[in-house]
Amino acid sequence: MFSKTKPSALVFDWGNTLMKELTEFNDLDVPMVEWPRVEAVPGIESALASLKANFRIFLGTNAQ
Repeated sequence: MFSKTKPSALVFDWGNTLMKELTEFNDLDVPMVEWPRVEAVPGIESALASLKANFRIFLGTNAQ
């Protein structure tokens, strides 16, 4: 059976969920933090602002 408890936290992935994975930097062999520029996924700022009132927000990533 599934629990009817509502979640209290949400986990978001970094690439293409919060930040765009820009194809122009695919050939760079460096982490996104070292890219010349980064861009947020459209709408993510307002989505997170709305969600933070009811949930704890976490970032999950496999970046090293």
